[in-house]
Amino acid sequence: MSFFWTILLIGFIVYMIYFDRKIKKTETYKEAITKGTKPPKKLLRKRWWSWVLIVFLLIADFTALSIEADNHDKTYKAEHPQTSKKKTVAKKQSKKKKETAKPKTNQEAKATKEKSPQKSEPKKASVPREYKNALLTLMDYQNSEGDMSYKGLYEQLTSDAGEGFTPDAAKYALSHAKIDYNENALKCAKNYEKTEHMSTAELQDQLTSDSGESFTPEQAQYAIQHLEK
Repeated sequence: MSFFWTILLIGFIVYMIYFDRKIKKTETYKEAITKGTKPPKKLLRKRWWSWVLIVFLLIADFTALSIEADNHDKTYKAEHPQTSKKKTVAKKQSKKKKETAKPKTNQEAKATKEKSPQKSEPKKASVPREYKNALLTLMDYQNSEGDMSYKGLYEQLTSDAGEGFTPDAAKYALSHAKIDYNENALKCAKNYEKTEHMSTAELQDQLTSDSGESFTPEQAQYAIQHLEK
């Protein structure tokens, strides 16, 4: 039964990711993001009922797992009624052995301390969920668009009209994503080349200005130099 709920949960999450990516590729969505307005159609992960459904499926899955575990324990106890008694006897015998064991000498105790492994270092703090989601969202933009600057991606992640992540989460995502901004600038320049007929100076200004794409002058220069002559 738990397998059924697990399949439903995974299926809905896959559908949600597919639906979101499909919306992001539409012209109306891109135009709304460019203008800084809210897109006409919300993403599934921004709809409250999607998360209510996911929570419901998780609860159903855990409930089914616990029921199956309880049934398995009852079946096992019914088939092995003497198991608990054997364990009790084994514990009593081990206690007797401990009581009859000879005390260690100082040399033996010292050797035991030297052989004993050192305490493991404490585990590193886990990454917050907000940071992980910001990184995943950033990679979605990079994989689907691949023509945005560092500043453009930062504004998309943090703005209210975009994803609404915190500045710290956005900085974490940008610092952990391996993105070649030279190639992003080149792809952006090629898109302008197909739709616009700009001079070199105009294209340079569009790529670097704050009202444009916000690439660095070096990235814009790389893109212009690598356009087909």
